[in-house]
Amino acid sequence: MLPGAAPSTLFFYGGGMLEGTTTARGRWGEQLGVAYLETLGYEVVLRNFYCPGGEIDLIAMESGVLVFVEIRARESSLFGDPLETIGAEKQRRIVASARYFLQEVGGGPGASRFDALGILLRDPPQFTLVKEAFEA
Repeated sequence: MLPGAAPSTLFFYGGGMLEGTTTARGRWGEQLGVAYLETLGYEVVLRNFYCPGGEIDLIAMESGVLVFVEIRARESSLFGDPLETIGAEKQRRIVASARYFLQEVGGGPGASRFDALGILLRDPPQFTLVKEAFEA
């Protein structure tokens, strides 16, 4: 069984679709995304930060910069790229959540940025990373 998967949830690749709930597929996509970003040198600070009014999938350090990452996964690009689903309202909520994090938890005096990672859940998965995807 995959980490984080409910016992009744099945995932498989090989040209087939992922089975399970949308939430379970989303969690699996986030796990793939975190593992991918770690191979690029991102150091996980916190996963799934929730606060009033928003949520951030991943907070990490990369080359001395605090990075707030939105991870989006889809099974296909038939209805558009996963990154296209990060609209203006979602960006506002991520920015507000990042401000909350910096105010309540602290992030130091250093720089920060917003990255976005799109994943097509294929075999093998295809990753598209956009650094500085949007601004505060």
